[in-house]
Amino acid sequence: MPTELHYDAENDLMHTRAFGRVTKEDLLRHPSAQIEKLPQEGAHLYELLDARDVEGVDVSILGIVAHVPKMFSQLRHFDGVSLAILSNEDWVYGQANQLAALFARSSVRIRVFRVESQAMAWLDDQRAARNAVIEASARRAGGA
Repeated sequence: MPTELHYDAENDLMHTRAFGRVTKEDLLRHPSAQIEKLPQEGAHLYELLDARDVEGVDVSILGIVAHVPKMFSQLRHFDGVSLAILSNEDWVYGQANQLAALFARSSVRIRVFRVESQAMAWLDDQRAARNAVIEASARRAGGA
């Protein structure tokens, strides 16, 4: 899965474009690539992963299950991850939802979309909800 990653600091959004064939190694490398683009430890990662140009997957979800603890460990660099995966193919959509299920009990929230505007709206909602929690915590800490 060759990828192109770009971190848009102004909008606090990681844009990732995946294309070609996805391998297990590609999936396992992705957390390191995220950290490289957003090295600030403790930041919340908001990412739009555009998988509309993925042509095939050379690994099943079962093939990466054993590696999920290592991926969790790497992703602890961030104070949570909100990942919107954009797909126009049923088989990519299904496999991305299986990946979301693997991360369901972690600080990584994954949703899969077919429409980019819906994916962006979900990421905006995730950001707004997180900011509301931070503001409420600050008010409680300040005694207001």
